[in-house]
Amino acid sequence: MALAGVKRSLSVTVAILAAGFSAAAQAQQPAPPQAEQTITLAGGDVGSTYYATAGKLCEIVNNAGQALRCVVVPSTGSGGNIELLRAGKVDIGFAQSDWQYQAYTGVKEFEGIGPMNNLRSVMSLYAIDLTIFARDDAKIHVVEDLRGKHVNLGSAKSNARLLMRLLLASLGWGIADFENALEVDDAAQKEALCSGALAAGVVATVHPSRDVSALMHDCPISMVPLTGVAVEGLVSQFPYYAYDTIPAGTYAEQSESVQTFGVRTTLVSRAGVSPDLIYGFLTVIGEHLQDLAALHPAFGRITLQDAASEGLTAPLHDGARRYYSEKHIILPNR
Repeated sequence: MALAGVKRSLSVTVAILAAGFSAAAQAQQPAPPQAEQTITLAGGDVGSTYYATAGKLCEIVNNAGQALRCVVVPSTGSGGNIELLRAGKVDIGFAQSDWQYQAYTGVKEFEGIGPMNNLRSVMSLYAIDLTIFARDDAKIHVVEDLRGKHVNLGSAKSNARLLMRLLLASLGWGIADFENALEVDDAAQKEALCSGALAAGVVATVHPSRDVSALMHDCPISMVPLTGVAVEGLVSQFPYYAYDTIPAGTYAEQSESVQTFGVRTTLVSRAGVSPDLIYGFLTVIGEHLQDLAALHPAFGRITLQDAASEGLTAPLHDGARRYYSEKHIILPNR
């Protein structure tokens, strides 16, 4: 099947006009340039990370020299993007991986609306990792060492607090398992960690982060690896979570790689969007994946294998499946 935006050649038969030739011959004649196609991408609020990322993706597509134009549509974020897709107003949009799952299955925020059965995955992008920090003098080396300590679990309704709540449930712990459990914001947490009032704290963020860099520079702390049966059970139970590794040297004070987990930022579409359109979009982005690192270093760690699988719960769009299959990527079994 021809890729949208690439010139096609049509075979036409012409008669031989000069005498003496015994047969007819065929010649190829270029077709007229195809009309430009447009793909609309729902980002987020103007000034948000989603909106900036959408702008960079569209810039890459629009500079690729193909007959495919990308346009960013502002929105209210994951939920708003999914509703724009449901209404047929955009072709693709950003959705945090847990929102993707909720929309496809019709739970939580979408319980009253029902499942979006035609929601389709396009690609997984950067990770938003649960990251636990412990003071170097607190003797906390694995997550189980948090028991009985002064710990901040993240401010109420934050991603960090949600992830910690799930992790504690997987561990079989409650608030009583800590000497003291706080729910304070990042600024208060930093002050308490640096002063020694807290043994450990938590954030959910994209790495590298300037706030984390300042925290590790100013306080005698290290990241705690999130490994073991409890973490494995949590990621297995909730397929919209994915493992991630923060490479050694991501921060000046970090000498070893640290395993963690979290949600993914994903791109989603709907089944009715042309497979050629999604295939064309991914062909361009796949060839320029490293260009996204100019926006944030986290993009430099994205592989096509991760893009096709991590945190994706809705079925792959037919255009995405075609692209990843041609790249010999191992596709999720769903």
